[in-house]
Amino acid sequence: MMFDYTQEMRERIDELSKESTEQAIRLRLDPTTQHNGEWDAFRHAYSSGRIVQDYLLGESVARKIGFQHEQENSRSPYWDWRETIMDLHNNEFGRDIARLNPSFTPKELASHIYKRGIVENGLIQNLADPRIEEYKEYY
Repeated sequence: MMFDYTQEMRERIDELSKESTEQAIRLRLDPTTQHNGEWDAFRHAYSSGRIVQDYLLGESVARKIGFQHEQENSRSPYWDWRETIMDLHNNEFGRDIARLNPSFTPKELASHIYKRGIVENGLIQNLADPRIEEYKEYY
């Protein structure tokens, strides 16, 4: 069953998606990695984390939206199951950071995700990452 969110929620999710791009630019992530790279991984984690922080949406909604987005992507003729695993892992990474650090500002959340996810390699940033195979049973 698909999660049916309101127009207000859609608009807020769009705002958070734009915010994730702004934070990626601020952190000087490589824009050539917008698909299956550091930029993509960061945006998944940051957007999911911000949805958790949002008073209107929260963690349960963040999880549902992430899964629904990946279900929709799986209908593409170019779908690769490894991308789904990577994205779901990165979404969870962002949700966990937001849940564990509820007082973070958006800038602090972005910086923490960058440090723990990009610099310290907590995020899956490419399809060759061996964690994809490890996590496929989990997701």
